[in-house]
This record gives sequence, C-alpha cells and structure tokens, in this order.
Amino acid sequence: YVRDGSGDDTVRPNVFLAAYASPELLTPQEWASCFRVVLAKCWLPWGGLSSIEQDSPLFIGTHTGEDNRSYHRGDSWFWINDIAALVMHRLDMPVFDKYVDAIVEASTTDILSLGIAGFASEVSCASRLDTSCSLAQSWSNAMFVELVRELER
Repeated sequence: YVRDGSGDDTVRPNVFLAAYASPELLTPQEWASCFRVVLAKCWLPWGGLSSIEQDSPLFIGTHTGEDNRSYHRGDSWFWINDIAALVMHRLDMPVFDKYVDAIVEASTTDILSLGIAGFASEVSCASRLDTSCSLAQSWSNAMFVELVRELER
C-alpha cells in the first residue's frame, strides 16, 4: 500500500487522491492492490470511507462537532469518497463495482435527502450516513458532478 509518510503505517484513503492526481505513478494492478488494503481497513457499510483505519486507537466513529477530534480520525469526506469511486471506476475492474455503486448511492442520498437539498455536504460521521460541518461544500459538489458525468460516458 502507499503510506502517507515515512514511518507512518496508518491506513487512510489518501491513496485515492494520489491515484486521481498521478495515475501513472503505479500500474493498474498496483493501484488495485493499494485500494484493496484501504477498503479492508476504511470501508463503511453505508457506502463511504473513514478518514483513518477503523482499528486505529485514534479512530472516532461519531462526529465530534466543534472540537474537531473526529475530523481526520473517522469522519467520512464525501469528496474523497467520490474521488475513490472515480479512480476505482477508471481501473475498470469488476471487483470494485460494488464500492463505486455504494458511494454513488450514499452521495446521492446526501444530496437529495440530507443537509440542504441539491447540495453535497462536507462530511458524514463514520458510524452512519448523515451530514456534518458544511452542508453545501463546493469540492463535494464538484467531485460528485465529475463522478456522475464520467459514469454516464
């Protein structure tokens, strides 16, 4: 898998950002291997990724609000989820289809039924699909639109 930093073995979904920004960095098979590691540690049953592996002692499953403890230690970021779905879709490997579908469903539910209708939220807590922080997040909106447009092609 790809580490976030030297000496840091903590699994986070940031590998999907690397695959989005620099897909040529690894082969499709190497990316798939990295994604499998992250999915095994960070996948949430409602269709998102926790911002840190769930077996980490730092993991917090419920959004903690103003104190920000859960923000990078469990909360699921909709824009990162959508990037993850996008890069998994681009690999064109059927093993990832169920994750792509679940992310699209969760993001669509957020936009249509949670937060502010018609807008993508910033984060959800890890334990359940909900909305927290900004209820109309620009980069969440942009990544959802990019994901859906690519899926339509």
